[in-house]
Amino acid sequence: MIKVFSYNQRHFHAPTYEKMLRARAVVFSGRLNWDVNVVDGKEEDEYDREYNPLYFVAERPDGGIEEPLIDTLVW
Repeated sequence: MIKVFSYNQRHFHAPTYEKMLRARAVVFSGRLNWDVNVVDGKEEDEYDREYNPLYFVAERPDGGIEEPLIDTLVW
């Protein structure tokens, strides 16, 4: 199932949002070695807090999520 929600709606999707932040930390910091701020195993940055982005998260039937494929959409 694809879940779509904004930063301002994250509290309605708290478990999914947390899984997404953990996956971002694994991919961005762990695999790509980007210089990102990881706190408690989660990567959340100023773009999340300041720009109210939309998130598209693919959640598997077992409750896991697919790793982030696209983090930023440019219009």
